[in-house]
Amino acid sequence: ELRAQGVHASDVAEAFRLVLLGDARGPYNVVDDPVLDARTVARLLGARPVRVPFGVARAAASAAFHARAQPTHPGWFDLLRHAPTLDTSRARQELGWAPRVPAVDALRGLLDGLRKGAGGPTPALDAGGRRFEVAGGVGADPR
Repeated sequence: ELRAQGVHASDVAEAFRLVLLGDARGPYNVVDDPVLDARTVARLLGARPVRVPFGVARAAASAAFHARAQPTHPGWFDLLRHAPTLDTSRARQELGWAPRVPAVDALRGLLDGLRKGAGGPTPALDAGGRRFEVAGGVGADPR
């Protein structure tokens, strides 16, 4: 039941550039059209998808979150279950925007970065800070 759409940061930046250079008004949905589902994510992880009732999966995520075993709030399960599928036709028609990087490639890049511990010079991208969370609590930074 869990699904999401994705977009690469460079495609978001291009949409933003097109808005700034044009006479655009109002909101635009900028995502790649294919919906990313459990099968797609499992394939990228080299795993086999296993069907689990939603309530069981959410309860397990909640228990792990509250035990500080993993940092993802169980509310993300609700979001992935109930998120609407976004229509990008307005961005395509009015801005001439289209994603250049497929969402599956953007997700692959994210997963590769997580595996390698890639990070950056900002707190949100600081890959080293996450290793302290088990001892200090989810979101804690004892430095």
